[in-house]
Amino acid sequence: MDIFNSDALSLPPSHIQECLNTLLPAGVISKTIDPSERIVRAFAAADMISQKYQKTTYKLWKWIFVMAGTMILSFESYTHLWPHGPLLLVYPTAFIAMTIAYSVLSRRRLDDRFIDARVLAEALRVVIYWRLAGLRESIIDQYLGRHIAAIGWLPNSILGLLTLPPPDIEYAQRDGLRIADKFWVDRQLAYYERQSTRQGRRVMLYRRFAGSLYGLTLVFSVVVAIYGVVVTKPSPLRDILIMLMASGPAVAALWIAYAEKQGWEKHVKEYARNAALFARAHELIVNFGKSKSPATFPYIQKVLLELGKEAICENAEWAVLHRVKPPKIPLG
Repeated sequence: MDIFNSDALSLPPSHIQECLNTLLPAGVISKTIDPSERIVRAFAAADMISQKYQKTTYKLWKWIFVMAGTMILSFESYTHLWPHGPLLLVYPTAFIAMTIAYSVLSRRRLDDRFIDARVLAEALRVVIYWRLAGLRESIIDQYLGRHIAAIGWLPNSILGLLTLPPPDIEYAQRDGLRIADKFWVDRQLAYYERQSTRQGRRVMLYRRFAGSLYGLTLVFSVVVAIYGVVVTKPSPLRDILIMLMASGPAVAALWIAYAEKQGWEKHVKEYARNAALFARAHELIVNFGKSKSPATFPYIQKVLLELGKEAICENAEWAVLHRVKPPKIPLG
């Protein structure tokens, strides 16, 4: 928690305001959600911190896998093409660069910081829109026993939410439900649909590239075998084919390992599921809202309540998945 507070204090106020503008429409006073405005500002800080560490973490992991691939190619090139000292120096140089990047990830606990901030941001997002909708459900009660270890210090950090005054039901009926639908349900639906499509294309690209490498390796193996029977003398072409044959499967495996580390295939399924969930919720809210009757208010509240519970549970399961699979350096 101390690390998070330190990170939050270092954020520029202008950036926090930009984040708040995406959370609530212009003219809405955040004091209608929380008189002290702690929730909305804590959300903005958590959201920005999570994005910062997500970008840094992904860049470092990409660098690690690129250096691992460089090690493979430099070693195979030295063995089969150009056995000279300068080329061999590439291997330890890449290994040192990879180790430094991994040390930064481990020592600064960037993965943990990213997960902590993301879990807190999602919990506060749900609290904010629940309160806009006039709901006073306890966010802490939504986490299951198996989630506790994965969400770290989150329960202690949001105990203060229990002391908040009841939400403004009159405001919820007048504007709160509309804001929650537009700024939470609609935007999350668009986000999940966009990410599902994007990640699906990325997974397909990685699969095709890895499959192509394996296929080319098979072709190179057959060519080398035929070439070795027909031409018995050493030649640069044969050495190049042997190098490609040896490094192809290793690079393909490294490529697949990177995609698995990022969890893109699992994310596609989660995004598609969440998109369907938010789409259904939006449809129900629109249908209930058409009647303009006060009697529909509790039904829309029920939809938003269940949607928030699903969002919290899904985010906690994501945290469990990433906590139990600590990052490991790719050693082949």
